[in-house]
Amino acid sequence: MINFRKGTGLTLLQTDSVGASVSGQTYVAGQYGRLAINSGTYSVYVGASGTPLSDLAGFIVNSSTDGDVIESGKVGIVLLDGNTVVETDQAYQTISDANYPLGTPLYGRTDGTVDTWTTSTQKIIGWVAGTRTLPALQTVNGTQIQGTTTVLGIKLNS
Repeated sequence: MINFRKGTGLTLLQTDSVGASVSGQTYVAGQYGRLAINSGTYSVYVGASGTPLSDLAGFIVNSSTDGDVIESGKVGIVLLDGNTVVETDQAYQTISDANYPLGTPLYGRTDGTVDTWTTSTQKIIGWVAGTRTLPALQTVNGTQIQGTTTVLGIKLNS
């Protein structure tokens, strides 16, 4: 899941970039990803494998099961812009204030999750802007359609 707390509101057509989905990649909205040029075509990859320090990095907006991805073979990505605050549930550790203290630098892992930055060889993708629990969603007749979700707020690096 991905939410935008600050910055420009977007639809898929308004994402920073759209790249081709890559065979064998499973996309989950809110994962860390990178936009790379592959044989002259922009492609979106999950995680920080490959050449993460030179590729454009950001957060994936679509899941593999979304109609846009299935129909068009394209995936939206919001690039690191130094301004936007995103919220994601795609974290390596359990999302809590203890595991992700406010202001802690973060990096993107190869599996698309984010975690606390520990070494200078890791690219800092942002800083913890807080954690919160989103309430459960219910239909008008009270049927729960989504449980509570804890998300990690990230102030993006540029």
